[in-house]
Amino acid sequence: MKDRVGIPEGYSDLMERLRRDDREGVFDTNQKTLMFAAAVGWATARDEVDLTEQVPSKTGDSIRLDIFRTADDLPFLDALAVDREDDLKVMSDERQPDRITLFEQYAAAGLAKMRHYCIEDNPDSLLDGLIRLMTDLDREAGGDLPGLDGVF
Repeated sequence: MKDRVGIPEGYSDLMERLRRDDREGVFDTNQKTLMFAAAVGWATARDEVDLTEQVPSKTGDSIRLDIFRTADDLPFLDALAVDREDDLKVMSDERQPDRITLFEQYAAAGLAKMRHYCIEDNPDSLLDGLIRLMTDLDREAGGDLPGLDGVF
């Protein structure tokens, strides 16, 4: 069983900037950043993740899995795996490492998209970049992203 979720290599600086340690940050914790990134990754790279590929992460650049044990986090992590694998057998204890690997891959894909919107596009703020990302995702989905009615 895996007991840690890796922070994808090459994104530590972005995650540090996105944390609310200063005025510019958006998320309270790295865990919350990864949850958001995985949702973005699922929306933008749903069919591109592959269980045979491991997401590289630097040694020590990870979060204990028990940090994700909230009412919403682990079920979301599990739902991503069930959706990708289209098989409830992915929920077995033996497949727990696969679920974490899929989550890490979605998070890496989401962080790549977030870096584009939050850093490379030079927005006025990180929050502006994320708002533009969500607006574009909502537009691509035909304005049907749940929970965004009347927000953008």
